[in-house]
Amino acid sequence: MEFEQNFQLLPKVLKILEKIENNSTVEVAKAVQIFDEKIEKCFSILESSPELKITREEQLELLDQKKKILQKKTELCEKYQHFPKLLQFISCTNFATLPNEAENNMEIEEKNNSNSNLN
Repeated sequence: MEFEQNFQLLPKVLKILEKIENNSTVEVAKAVQIFDEKIEKCFSILESSPELKITREEQLELLDQKKKILQKKTELCEKYQHFPKLLQFISCTNFATLPNEAENNMEIEEKNNSNSNLN
């Protein structure tokens, strides 16, 4: 929001035109000075912005990196959808008791596996 307010130049231009229309030279000079200060502030904001110091090639490289990360996360999400234990873990609403429940489930599962191996 502050960024937008700093770059709203049209109202200042309209004030200058209004002062010119009223033939008030002193007020025109003041309005032009205010406009110049506003322009200088805009330039300083633009110069201090780190995002604007990146070249197009660097921007494309960053975009490519972000797309790869997104693709990897998408693949992992699709992969993990097929794990019922993970879905059960994710859908659990009480995260405070979750580690104990998960440990108990793993112990039960290990006992079942060892019992089935004995048979």
